[in-house]
Amino acid sequence: MDANEWFEIVRKSRLVDSPTLSTWRITCAGCADVPKLAVSMIEGLLLTDWQAEKLLAGRWKGFFVDHYCIRRRLGQDDELRTLVFEALDMRDRSFAILSVVPPSRKRRDDGGLIYSVRPKE
Repeated sequence: MDANEWFEIVRKSRLVDSPTLSTWRITCAGCADVPKLAVSMIEGLLLTDWQAEKLLAGRWKGFFVDHYCIRRRLGQDDELRTLVFEALDMRDRSFAILSVVPPSRKRRDDGGLIYSVRPKE
């Protein structure tokens, strides 16, 4: 992946707003080392390690569940058979813990993911 592809994947992920991404693209012009670009965006608090890892692998979908932005995977709840994530509520910028039923198991009637939320303590 080259730098242009990296910025396109970040743009499609919607993890970084367009004005901020444009600024980073100008600031990093000439930098061809995509892993270094990812690290600089982590250090700049634009991405988490987990998000950057997924983006570097070419995955740009699945970072949002309704109005929650998934920041990192915390693990899984074997008893409930759910995946557990730390997420940011985009409405009020509070952190939450999401327990998500894997899409391969079941979806809502409207095609959305089934999940539950609790505040992060």
